[in-house]
Amino acid sequence: ALRRRRVCRLSAVWFDALAWVAMFGCYALCAAVVLVYADVFGEEQTTELLLSWSGAMGQTFVLQEPFWLAVVVGLPHTLRFLSALPCVGGALGALEALGIETEGCVESLAWLSDAC
Repeated sequence: ALRRRRVCRLSAVWFDALAWVAMFGCYALCAAVVLVYADVFGEEQTTELLLSWSGAMGQTFVLQEPFWLAVVVGLPHTLRFLSALPCVGGALGALEALGIETEGCVESLAWLSDAC
């Protein structure tokens, strides 16, 4: 005789509650790691560590994120503009004569820009 496995199904409320408990547990674990680092390193080194983390986050949000956003949004439009110029259009035509597909590259970058 075949045995049927019982499948435990949680309602949406219990599933949400379990997710919140798991997220709180992750937060508590991260907070405990920070407190352990602070206790092991001492006040001066912990302050230095937190300042370096803050500097790294500031660099990410002030410099890197805007740069990559400009690249992702601006590159397809720049390529479209450049492909309309005679000198670049001729170079793209030469690449296509060699069997290298260039239209797909420009279109895929344009799609990426439109998706963002």
